[in-house]
Amino acid sequence: MSRLGSLFMMMIIAFLPAACSLIKPGLDFHDDLGGGVFLADSLLLLDVQNLFEKRALVENLNTASVDGNKDSTVVDKLSRQFHAILIGKRQALLSCASRHIEERLAIAYDCAHFAEKISSTEESAGSLRRVRGRMGQRVNGFLKDLESSALSVDVQEKLYEGILFDLERILSMAPEDKEIMNMLSKVRATQAKAVSELVAEGDKLYREQRVKQAMQVWQRALVLDAGNKKILDRIERAKRVLGGVEKLKRSSS
Repeated sequence: MSRLGSLFMMMIIAFLPAACSLIKPGLDFHDDLGGGVFLADSLLLLDVQNLFEKRALVENLNTASVDGNKDSTVVDKLSRQFHAILIGKRQALLSCASRHIEERLAIAYDCAHFAEKISSTEESAGSLRRVRGRMGQRVNGFLKDLESSALSVDVQEKLYEGILFDLERILSMAPEDKEIMNMLSKVRATQAKAVSELVAEGDKLYREQRVKQAMQVWQRALVLDAGNKKILDRIERAKRVLGGVEKLKRSSS
């Protein structure tokens, strides 16, 4: 990096802590905007993620040189400033995790994960354990209901998509989290088993000429494996058969 380029980068980085401090994501806008708490917590997460990225950029400047000599003093000072800002946001992140642990688990996890990343304390580790535990309860409850067919198709679809979304979102943030990875594997394995069983059940009903019931079963399978061509082909075939039956009824009446 040239001298001019290095100095320019230093000037930008030196300004970042002050710029970040202007953002106040912890403010509660609930009285002014619908869903204000959700908005504020989303801004908090974006701010913290941005701070981590900028701190990493600062620390990478250790490899840059000015006039051919390493100057770590400014870099160290900026890194400490970023860390101090992050420490100041840790409590807000823990509160965010508590607020969303029932309804928005992906956000709760992000908040707890960042808090633990800022400073590994018993409080932040406990917050992360609680979020993982709640996610485990939700996954196990869904799988139990799925295996017993206790859920309607609509509810099953919403729950399944919500659980998958949360698990995949969490893993995009923390791909090293083995507990969450195991939960996702468990959901997908149960999904594959349920789809296979539902397709087989629908095939049996179809062979018994119970076409309408077969189509309903295949539609349940499609909820768990949207876009599956083999299932879609079965449903289309059943629709054609039912359509032919209706035509015969009308022509004979």
